[in-house]
Amino acid sequence: MRVDGDFALTSVDTERRCRVCGCTETRACSGGCHWVAADLCSACDVDFGVRNPRQNPQPGDVLAIGADVREVWDRVGDSIEYGFPGKAATRWLPLIRWQVWARFAEVRKAAP
Repeated sequence: MRVDGDFALTSVDTERRCRVCGCTETRACSGGCHWVAADLCSACDVDFGVRNPRQNPQPGDVLAIGADVREVWDRVGDSIEYGFPGKAATRWLPLIRWQVWARFAEVRKAAP
């Protein structure tokens, strides 16, 4: 906070921040991390319990909503490649769109 005349000016921190460790977009965890939820980084997701394939998908995870069954084939940064069991086609989704789809999905298999 700095004082300018009779007024105290405060800076408003609008940078995204992890609720557990406090890392930000510009100051990542030691060893690196990425966002798995709006306020949770990948380092804290692993440190504080079992990985949630709905929020932090990894190759080998299988999730389903009714007949829509999706298997994660690859993950490159915040992009998820998934396919449909028994079919050769794959698709890519940004992580945030995967998380929205997977919010109510049943986890059929979680990769180790």
